Amino acid sequence: SGEQGIPRAGTRGPEGRPGPPSPAKNSAQMTIVERFTLSEDGTVLSRKYTITDPLYLASPMEGQDEVTFTNDKFIDYECEDLTAERGSDSLGGVGVTRATKNNIESSETAKGFLYSLEDSTIGITISSTQWGYPIVLSLHAIGMAIMVGVSLMLCARVIGFTSTIPLSSFAPYWSIGLIGFVINFLSGTALFFGNASELYFNLAFRIKIGLVVLGLVLTKLMVKRAIILGTRSFGKGSVQTIIPVGTQGAMRLTTALYYTPSGKSIQATGIDPDIYTEQLELKETDQKGNSRLEKDLRGALENTQSDAVDDSVDVGRDSNVPDLDAQESKTLAKDYQLSRAVDLLNSLSIYQQQNIN
Repeated sequence: SGEQGIPRAGTRGPEGRPGPPSPAKNSAQMTIVERFTLSEDGTVLSRKYTITDPLYLASPMEGQDEVTFTNDKFIDYECEDLTAERGSDSLGGVGVTRATKNNIESSETAKGFLYSLEDSTIGITISSTQWGYPIVLSLHAIGMAIMVGVSLMLCARVIGFTSTIPLSSFAPYWSIGLIGFVINFLSGTALFFGNASELYFNLAFRIKIGLVVLGLVLTKLMVKRAIILGTRSFGKGSVQTIIPVGTQGAMRLTTALYYTPSGKSIQATGIDPDIYTEQLELKETDQKGNSRLEKDLRGALENTQSDAVDDSVDVGRDSNVPDLDAQESKTLAKDYQLSRAVDLLNSLSIYQQQNIN
């Protein structure tokens, strides 16, 4: 009687790997054959093993080890954590770590979940078939090319390249970029299922995912919908752009369809405003003679505070809003919708300034 793998008192623990090394990847056709032999005195158990896998092993892996049964006192020692053999590092190594009680308990739940992902139908298809990984990796590359290509094209136009093409003409390509992102996300998830136990603990992979999340957040912050004030728009009119070709020619480009940044076509429907405001004509009335304030009343109390309102200060304007010249004031007086839009902007500016203070 005794315990398996316990060294004799006064001796060092076993060196090297005590069991057969499992491949970093294996298929459903992998077989392990083990043969056990017990010594005549019943104290040494020997094992010979053979591992074959027609998909991942060019030739069978063979080896042997033995354990000794003893009644001597147990001596604690550090040994290799064989559970780490399931995932290999990026250079093809076994990725063995030193086992301690704390790290085994803390990662047991995570590893169990990651192993379940690898053992799922998607994980097995990616890691254990000859066609799964190449096809999904190709889709991942295609999605990445679409997404990055559209992004570079839009960025190049924003900073000034191909300035003769209207920026609105690039709106439909935003939807194409989103399609590339969806392809990239789905294929990337499938690739993660195929090697979850390694990628989850890989620092470079975690940095990559963090940068992807940061990019999505920044995109969400930059792509904001404006507040539309007015009436329903006409739709898409006839839009043509003259593009010079060489020194003696030009090409006339007709825009067939217009899309909003969200991919919605405005053909024959137009755009509904957030604040419905019709175009009206206002007439200025002279009420200066009839305008009375509390201070004009007989017996009104005086305001003794030092920050009382000064009659010379225009309290109806925000200090951050620039003064309008005579031409701009005249334009606002004639355009009621524009005047309401300026009032809305002034209100938002005052509201934001109050929140800052």
